[in-house]
Amino acid sequence: MRNNSAVLIMLLLTLSLSSAWTPRATSTLVKNQAELKAAIARAKPGDTLVMANGQWENVSILFEGQGKAEMPIVLTAQEKGKVILSGQSEIRIAGEFLEVNGLHFKNGMAPSNTVISFRKDSKTVANNCRVTNCVIQDYSNVGADEKWVNIYGKHNRFDHNLLEGKKSEGTTLVVWLSDSASLENKHRIDHNYFGHRPALGKNGGETIRIGTSDHSMHRSQTVVEQNYFYRCDGEAEIISIKSAENVIQQNVFYESQGSVVLRHGNNNIIRDNVFIGNRVKGTGGIRVINQGHQVYGNFLQELNGSENKSSLVVMNGIINSPLNGYHQVRDVTIKDNTFVFCSPWQLGVGSRAKQTLLPERTLIADNTYYNPTGKVVYEMENPLPGITFRNNKYTIGVPTPVEGFTRNKQTFVKGKNGLWKVKGTPDRELPVSLDAVGPEWLRPTL
Repeated sequence: MRNNSAVLIMLLLTLSLSSAWTPRATSTLVKNQAELKAAIARAKPGDTLVMANGQWENVSILFEGQGKAEMPIVLTAQEKGKVILSGQSEIRIAGEFLEVNGLHFKNGMAPSNTVISFRKDSKTVANNCRVTNCVIQDYSNVGADEKWVNIYGKHNRFDHNLLEGKKSEGTTLVVWLSDSASLENKHRIDHNYFGHRPALGKNGGETIRIGTSDHSMHRSQTVVEQNYFYRCDGEAEIISIKSAENVIQQNVFYESQGSVVLRHGNNNIIRDNVFIGNRVKGTGGIRVINQGHQVYGNFLQELNGSENKSSLVVMNGIINSPLNGYHQVRDVTIKDNTFVFCSPWQLGVGSRAKQTLLPERTLIADNTYYNPTGKVVYEMENPLPGITFRNNKYTIGVPTPVEGFTRNKQTFVKGKNGLWKVKGTPDRELPVSLDAVGPEWLRPTL
């Protein structure tokens, strides 16, 4: 009994000493850049740094620190949305377990051509950090090559933000794999609202790019999920995937004049997304290049794009293709997708541009193509023996036999929410709604 009492006393003493040495979290209100810099320098895990309401003009913030998983260091607004960063303002995040919450970048431009960067410099990146409830609006140096958000490091999250009105060159958000500290990064990009971006008129206007051609054979493992893309018309690629093992899932693409493009890299997944074109010219679906991809469970309606921006595009490859060229499509599965009143698929695209490597071991199965006003399901320049069609359903205006397809006896009607559905079935639900994306203080509307 004495021994048990001694053990209990020692345990209580240890817990008492441990709690005595636990730093107490503080909340510090700062009113200018000098106060903010000093507060960041002395911040400890669990501390909150509060930027006072008002206009913060020409502010360059280096938010560097070492938080903990259960005790992040948080930089936030006194009232979310009432801290306006304007002029030439920017923020760099570097360290571990840091969170930026509730800031509003508006009516300005970033001095270093980036608004939010998940690194201090090429040697000091951010890991396990988060940017949430923030807005970047009309923040462009027209003519400059600006990337609004640059994500480096590993295990970072960018969520519930709103970005709209980018008029400058450059991708809206880039995931970089340019060093070993940023490979197999497992970032999460979710519940954001990517608002209207006008057409740039040339390459470089993607909304999201994951990787570059130089590093496209590396694994990124980024997940892009439950975001809303509204009229993202910057260029032909809304999302440009240039790395391996990424997942694009449960997003909504609304009247966006471009496609989700598997441009470089292998073994990516595109699943359970909804594309709503409303017959707008140039609205596209999914374009496939490279190997090992899985495309399934997507719902695409009223997409009116043609050629490379058709509802489904499978490209030819180039012999001995360089990294920035077109690699052959191999071992790809396109399955269980539904296309309603969409433009015909374009298969084996590029043969007239010396892209002569035909797709190999590619399965197109269990898809539904419904367009009673259309004439063909797909178009291709040459026979494609490497594509297997199996158990697909089709309805087109001209009842000609199509190998690997059976005539669809179902009829589609529009549900109350504007999405087409099989007659007699419940309305189809969007994978994410407008009231679930963007900041809690500025919900977007169509």
